[in-house]
Amino acid sequence: MRASFRRMFINLDRVLFKLASAVFLFCAWSGDIHAEEFKKTNCWFEIPRDRGMTCGTLNVPENRKKASGTEITLSVVVFEPDRERHEPIVFLTGGPGQPTDIGDREDIEAWWQFISDQNWMIGRRVVVVDQRGIGKSIPRLSCSRYFKADHWNSISLSVDAEISFDKLMRDEVIACRSALTAKGIDLFAYNTTENAADINDVRKALGISGYSTASLTAQELPWK
Repeated sequence: MRASFRRMFINLDRVLFKLASAVFLFCAWSGDIHAEEFKKTNCWFEIPRDRGMTCGTLNVPENRKKASGTEITLSVVVFEPDRERHEPIVFLTGGPGQPTDIGDREDIEAWWQFISDQNWMIGRRVVVVDQRGIGKSIPRLSCSRYFKADHWNSISLSVDAEISFDKLMRDEVIACRSALTAKGIDLFAYNTTENAADINDVRKALGISGYSTASLTAQELPWK
């Protein structure tokens, strides 16, 4: 189990999706997944016994303001209930930039445990999306190779040390930005507006005919 997801069970209101977590409640599910939009795939993890799951990808425009035709790929996992009694929901991680932890069976079992522990989630399809640029979605905008842990973990004890840290941090960010743009990635397209449009495309691709949304802070989450 990934450390971030493990900590979620220790302190949900502090760790899970942080203060910017959002839960989208969809008011209708048509029951059909449109193959021409949502590409069902074999799950990239072993599905736990007696569990129903749907895995797949959805291609969306990288930048809807440009006519370049460039697309990116979102990874989607649907946790299917034994019997659907309520509207489906989709969980979005906060950060921004926090992956949803849907990479392997250990992650998935942690999700199932979390879902079964929440009475309000039982009887719903739970849609989990790795948002653009993170997790298993493509491209993944990772800068970890450019960041040196000893720089970021150091404690500045003087003005000179603070100035030195700022320069190191700036150099690392610039190096990562240059590498991503060299691959042809339009970094200006990785924003809240495009992300919201992605989720609306997920709604349509999964055959959800209508929806209502509720953005919840950690203090307002149902499991508190």
